[in-house]
Amino acid sequence: MKKSILAIFLAVIAMAQVHAQDSDLRSAPDLPTFKVTLNYSSANTDQGTITSTVATGSKVAYNSKPVFTITAKPGYVLSDITMNTATIGTLPSGTFQNDNTTTYSYTSTALTGSTEIKAVFKAKEQVTVTISPEYATLDEIRAKVNLPKVTFDPVITGYKVQYREDGSAALTDELPEKAGLYYVVVTKSETEAAINKEILFKVQPPHTLSYSFEEAQGSVTASMDGSIIASGDEIVYNKPAVLKIASKPGYVLSRLTVDNNEVTLPKGTFNSSTNETSYADYTTSALTASTVIDVRFAAKKTVSVTANPLSATKDEVLAGKNLPVITFTPNTIAGQKVQYKNASGALSDKLPAADGVYTIVATSPETAEYAALKDENMKFTVSKANVLNYNVETAGQGTVTAKMGSTDMASGNEIINGQPAVFTIIANPGFLLNKIVVNGTAVSALPKGALNKDNTISYTYTTASLTASTTLSVGFAAKKTISVSVTGSSATKDEIVAGKNLPVIKFTPEIAGQVARYRAADGSETSTLPQIVGAYKIVLFSPETMEYAALEDSSKTFTIRNANTLAYAVDGGQGTVTAKMDNKDIASYEDFVAAKKSYSAGDTVTLTVYREGKTIEVELTFDAVPESAETNNSDQSTDNSYNGNGGYGNGGNGYYSNPWDFFNNFFGYNG
Repeated sequence: MKKSILAIFLAVIAMAQVHAQDSDLRSAPDLPTFKVTLNYSSANTDQGTITSTVATGSKVAYNSKPVFTITAKPGYVLSDITMNTATIGTLPSGTFQNDNTTTYSYTSTALTGSTEIKAVFKAKEQVTVTISPEYATLDEIRAKVNLPKVTFDPVITGYKVQYREDGSAALTDELPEKAGLYYVVVTKSETEAAINKEILFKVQPPHTLSYSFEEAQGSVTASMDGSIIASGDEIVYNKPAVLKIASKPGYVLSRLTVDNNEVTLPKGTFNSSTNETSYADYTTSALTASTVIDVRFAAKKTVSVTANPLSATKDEVLAGKNLPVITFTPNTIAGQKVQYKNASGALSDKLPAADGVYTIVATSPETAEYAALKDENMKFTVSKANVLNYNVETAGQGTVTAKMGSTDMASGNEIINGQPAVFTIIANPGFLLNKIVVNGTAVSALPKGALNKDNTISYTYTTASLTASTTLSVGFAAKKTISVSVTGSSATKDEIVAGKNLPVIKFTPEIAGQVARYRAADGSETSTLPQIVGAYKIVLFSPETMEYAALEDSSKTFTIRNANTLAYAVDGGQGTVTAKMDNKDIASYEDFVAAKKSYSAGDTVTLTVYREGKTIEVELTFDAVPESAETNNSDQSTDNSYNGNGGYGNGGNGYYSNPWDFFNNFFGYNG
């Protein structure tokens, strides 16, 4: 119980003391200070010392942390610190001094009771120094690999490594990046131990990267660690080499070896603008030794081209026939093209339709697999065009014209290949188509013609489709002629009126439309023979037909002489004259005209005339006389008196010649 009270008392005193130390601003009565005894010493004063601001054996404040300076003498180092015989654990770091001593600063833990601190020293150990490796290549040096590594036995720290080139006294902190002999200079001030040693080290020439390729076929560039490296340059140690490979137009990458070992080819990408192929970067493994890379290119496959045919006529070219068929092998490459170069060097995409010799320019673009092609070894000849010639054998008999399609074709024009020629043949009046000869061979079946209003005959002849020069000749022949005969060359007027002794006209053969007209001296024409004294040209006309030529003949003449007359008289108061026609009394000229209207041309009547106890019967045949002519008969009467011998007309031969004149006289119309 007494011990517990005492502990409590001591704690209160300590707390008051600490409070008094921590507070400078408060005034408080001084409290009694509780102190503990501190002793410290070196375990061996020949090896080192320990000192403090507090003298050994003195009283120090409770819970204080005194600071000690420990000095190891030359040849010794601090090996331990004990507190009340117990080791403290981690030793403080020492500072090596110019006098070869090593000083340490140590702060103790809080002191809560009598404490004894002791510094323990030990002799420094002997150190064996070695280096490894004893050589390296320059690239290894640059890469900071295979540098000479210094090894200490036992392991120490705080040493220094420098380098001296053989034959030189100068020291460098870094191994020079140059091949040669060097000394590794290892020094260490006296801490654990003093070291001063030189070990020989060799820097050998660097490892290199060599690569080869055919410059005319492609390109190869190499880089290591982001920097371009030429063939034969030193490697960047333990870094891969990256190769950029490209083949030139016409070539592809064919083989890649690394130190004679064939590797898988990288994938290529074809550039259609440059015709080059770029390949994916080829990356080696990390290089730690000299390396040789061989890049091989090979020619691409070639495209072949043929053309057939190699000639055509101009008309064939215009018709798109016999054009050259250009065949590419293979023909699956997009952009293959054919052009034609003329003698002046001008190029055209289409074969010109003009005679001449043209160079076929066949091009095929470069692809990833095939080389570009430009072939100018083939020629195509365009010869003069086939022509169409035609003619008429005999001029003046007809004409011939031609068309091909809608194009008028003059003789000698170039044909439109593959189209027929359509000939329009016109036979002039009086002629007809007789023959058609094509290229020396007569056409067996002539075309049918059509008679035109102008008496020409039109024919249409169509050839087969023309593919060669063609000559056509047309021949005409005169048509058959119409013959005509005219019987009789004259008659008296009364005969004409009576329809007797008229001209008999005979056409051979007879054709519809044949006519005869009568042309008077004044040029006037009538379709019937006029009942007027005079000379008339007989105008004969026969129309043109397909078989017969037209006829116009005015060489024959017909003359109408003065009429025969009948003269009679009755002595005054001695008698009368009466007349009948078919038992109808005719009392006047008007009766006669009226009776006549009941008859037609060609009818025959009996005219009975009674005068002075005598009866005369006359047979009359009516002709087709116009009423105007009938009426005019009263104005055209000839001499109606009796002739001197008392007979009826014709010199008293006892027959009636002209009833018109008779009735005119009989009924008092003699004017």
